Amino acid sequence: MTKLTSYPTNSNRIISILGGLCLFLSLIEYIIPKPIPFIKLGIANIPILISIVILPKKDILKLILIKSIGGSLVSGNLFSWIFLYSLSGSLISGISMILISILLNNKVSMIGISLIGSLTSNLTQILLATAILGPGAKYLGVPILIIGFISGTFIGVLTNNFLNKSVWIRNFNK
Repeated sequence: MTKLTSYPTNSNRIISILGGLCLFLSLIEYIIPKPIPFIKLGIANIPILISIVILPKKDILKLILIKSIGGSLVSGNLFSWIFLYSLSGSLISGISMILISILLNNKVSMIGISLIGSLTSNLTQILLATAILGPGAKYLGVPILIIGFISGTFIGVLTNNFLNKSVWIRNFNK
């Protein structure tokens, strides 16, 4: 029997925990009925928002990849155009949220960061759809951005509440 000589770093443990939570929330989101096809509430983004507070910035992108690839496995969309939209929106959204958190350094709440993430994700997906499907896709833009604004606000409020009430986060920051 081989003895393990290295242990996962604290960041890797947290990425594993938050990654598992992303996949669980992706599964929950997958089974929630959608009144408009392909429009999701975005609850699987809550762990991404939490990671902005507790992980080094470079590790957040690892978590975003876990969420995107794992969520596509859960929904069965890994080798489809839906995955392309999801991955591009998630990466641009994640980079935007990281940049806002760095540039504004605790001067913006999770609601603001979530809104930036939601809107950049939606804009990225609208631009990609317009490039792939043609100019008619842009007409979906306004309703998608409105829904994104509402869901981004909701996800930001949920994340703020979690961060303010979580014993885990309080102990983590000691």
